[in-house]
Amino acid sequence: MKISTSLGVGFGLLVAFGLTIPAAHAQTAPAWDTVQRTSSPNATSYGVGRSIALAADGSRYITGEFVGPLTLGTFTLTPGAGSAHQFLAKYNAAGAVLWAIQLDGGGSAYTIHVATDAAGNAYLVGTFSSAVTFSGTTLTPVGNNPDSYLAKFDPQGTMQWVRQGGSGTWATSIATDASGNVAVAGYSDTAAAFGGAPLAGSGMCYYKFSPAGTILQARRVATAQGTFTTEMALALDGAGNAYLAGGFIGTTTFGSLTLTSGGGYYYGFLCKLDATGTPVWVRRTGGANGGTANAVAVDAAGNPVVGSSTGYVDYVGSTLFVDQFTAQGSPVWSQTIGPLYTGYGSSATGISLISGVAYDGRGGCFVTGQLAGTTMVGATRLSATAGPQAFVVRYDGQGNSVWATQTLGSGINTATAAGIAADASGRMHVVGSAVGTIAFGALSTTAAAGRADVFVATLTPGSVLTAARPAAGLVLAAYPNPASGSVTLRLPVGGGQLAVLDAVGRTVRQQALPATAGDCPVPLTGLAPGLYQLRAILGNGQPATAPLLVR
Repeated sequence: MKISTSLGVGFGLLVAFGLTIPAAHAQTAPAWDTVQRTSSPNATSYGVGRSIALAADGSRYITGEFVGPLTLGTFTLTPGAGSAHQFLAKYNAAGAVLWAIQLDGGGSAYTIHVATDAAGNAYLVGTFSSAVTFSGTTLTPVGNNPDSYLAKFDPQGTMQWVRQGGSGTWATSIATDASGNVAVAGYSDTAAAFGGAPLAGSGMCYYKFSPAGTILQARRVATAQGTFTTEMALALDGAGNAYLAGGFIGTTTFGSLTLTSGGGYYYGFLCKLDATGTPVWVRRTGGANGGTANAVAVDAAGNPVVGSSTGYVDYVGSTLFVDQFTAQGSPVWSQTIGPLYTGYGSSATGISLISGVAYDGRGGCFVTGQLAGTTMVGATRLSATAGPQAFVVRYDGQGNSVWATQTLGSGINTATAAGIAADASGRMHVVGSAVGTIAFGALSTTAAAGRADVFVATLTPGSVLTAARPAAGLVLAAYPNPASGSVTLRLPVGGGQLAVLDAVGRTVRQQALPATAGDCPVPLTGLAPGLYQLRAILGNGQPATAPLLVR
C-alpha cells in the first residue's frame, strides 16, 4: 500500500513540477516558445541584457545596461545623473514585469550579475569607476580605481543591504547555496574588504556572505606574475564547493598549485575550492592558441562544465571550447565550435564567444553565446556571415552535440546571448540583446526605435538524454509525501548516489545510497517548505527520481 500510494502522490507532484515520465523512445528537440523584448523610443537609446537568474516560483531576474529611456513591460526607466545606467528587473512566471530598479553612475559600470536564493531574494554584484546610486544609496570609489558592490533585494525589489568591495576591486561573478549564503569572486588589489579586514596582496579573491550580509569567508585564492582577465564565472555545488573560471597570462598560483600560460596568450582556467575556500585542483581550459573561460556550471554530482572563447573568428585557429570535468578534476569530454574556412578572407569578421552554460537536469547541458561566421555543430550548420547572431547548443552526457539553433537576421539585424538558466523541468531561459528584426525559430520579433533591445526568451525542454536507451528514469517510492524532518526512499537496488534538488534545479543536498536494496531515510532538516526532487543514480547505473513536497 505504501508503494502504490507513494507512486500516486509522486505522479501528481511530477505534474506540479512540470515534469513528465519520458517514453523510452520518444525524442523531442528543444524549440523557442516565447520571446519578449524591451523598447526604446529613439535611435540614440538602447538596452543590453547581461545576466539572468531564476527563482523557485518561476520568476526571472534579469540585469542589463541602458542609454536613454528603456521600457520593460509597463515600467519605463529614465536615466538619472551620470553616463552609466544599469537595471535589475523581475518577471513573473507568465512573463509580466513585476518591478524594475535602476543604477545610475557617473562613469563606466563594467559588469552587473544576479543570483537568487530559495526564498526569492536577488543578489546583485557589479563593478563601477565613479559614484553609483541605487535604491537611495550612493557608493563612491576612492581615487580613480574601480570598485565593486554586492547588494541584496527582497522579492518585492526592496534593497536589504549593500556592501562595497573597496578600491581596486572587480567583482564579476556570483552564486548562492542552499542555505541562502552568497558567494562572490573577482580580482582585487590590497584594498578588497567588503566591510571586513582588507585582503593582503593582489590577485583573485573569493568571498562568502550570510543572508544577513555577514562575511563568512574571505580568501585570496590566486596570485599572478602576469595578469588575470577581470571577467570571471562562478558556480557552487551542493556540498559547498566552488568552481571558479576565468583567464590568465603568465604564471598563476592557486594556493600551492601553479598554472603557466604559453606563447603570450591568455588561457582559460577552472579551479575548484573546497567548502573552506581552499584550492583543491586547477585545470587549464581552451586550446593551443589560448582562450579565456567565460562560463561555468555544475551538475548534481559535482561535475563542472566550462565554456571558453578565443575571440575573433577571422583569426586562424580561433574557436570556442566546451569542457566537462569530474568533481575530482579529471577530463570527461571536450568539444569545439570553430569557424569554417572556404578560402582566405572568406570568414566573417567579429567576435564569437560563449557567454553561458547550464545543465538541464535531463542528462544534457546547454551552451549559449554569440556566433560570427559559419560553423558546423554536429550535423547542424550555423551561419552568421552578415553580423553576429545568438546561438544555443545542447550536448548529451558524453559530449555529443544533439541539437543546435541560432537567431536569424539580415544586414544590421543582429543578436547576442549573454546568459542562460534552467528551471526544474529542463526549460531554458536566455537573456541577451537584439538589433532590428530577429527570428527565434518560428517567432519573429520586430525592432523598436532604439539601437538595441534586451530580449528574454525561453526554450522548451528536450528529451531526457540517457547513456543507453531505452533506459528511462525510474520513479521511486517516497513516503511520507508530503514530508517534514525526513522522508524514506524505497530502493530497488543497492548503491549509488542521491541528490536533492530545489524547484529551480539547484542541488541542496547529496548523500551516498546504502549498499543494499530497501528503505533509505533521507534527512530534510533545514530545507525550506516547497517542492523538491530526489534524483538518484542507482548502483546499477539506472537514473531514478522521486518528487517531494516538504512542509
